[in-house]
Amino acid sequence: MNVKGLAISGRQVPNSVGVECIKTTKLYDWVILTNRDRNKVPIPKKCLALIKKCHGCDGQLNIVCQEIKKTRTCKILEEKQINIGVASAKIVTLLFSSEISISVTCTRADCECQKDCHFKVPITFIDDVILCHPEGTEIKCSIYEVYCQVLSNEILGDFVLLDVTMCKEMVVEGEAILELEGKFCGPRDPIELSADYSACAFPTFPSQCREFFPSDTCECQGDAEVINSTETILVNGGNGLSRVKER
Repeated sequence: MNVKGLAISGRQVPNSVGVECIKTTKLYDWVILTNRDRNKVPIPKKCLALIKKCHGCDGQLNIVCQEIKKTRTCKILEEKQINIGVASAKIVTLLFSSEISISVTCTRADCECQKDCHFKVPITFIDDVILCHPEGTEIKCSIYEVYCQVLSNEILGDFVLLDVTMCKEMVVEGEAILELEGKFCGPRDPIELSADYSACAFPTFPSQCREFFPSDTCECQGDAEVINSTETILVNGGNGLSRVKER
């Protein structure tokens, strides 16, 4: 934008900080829970036969486990008021479920061929959680990570020993109209890539780069007001008014 020949750099002119009303999702509560359990899991007959055959022929036995992510579910079983001095506090009972896939592999030393067997086992945790749940809000629960480890390749009778950790979160949210101070945002200038740049990092939880975005107020906005003089204007660059000569 040019005002009588003077270039004004800005994202939106005028773009002063002011009170704004927005309609958005507000978080009323947010809880993260961790469950860990070590348990013996029965091995089905078809896999037991493979294990016995592997031991009989001097084979190498390997047992691994992994969660099947698409089987994750969360269900609210019950909620009731709890007297802890907060009107909207409730004790909520939640059921978290998923499935674990267990793979039994035998590499036979004599003929160097590989045999394997797979089976699934359910995992379930029930938790009682105190949440702030006012009327008009919604509880959303989810499983965001499950870690599984077979503690030993040696079977215990007809069982295998698993160590399972489940990471869960509960969010209480509701629609709200908020009044806040803010201003319009715009894109920043691109960052030049080095020649050896090869891939875009994508963190699981995005980090922020406050060193260069958003830009400082005095560098990203400005407005100008022409006064009576044909040679002088007032410029607001974020640090108050300044008088400059027209070019």
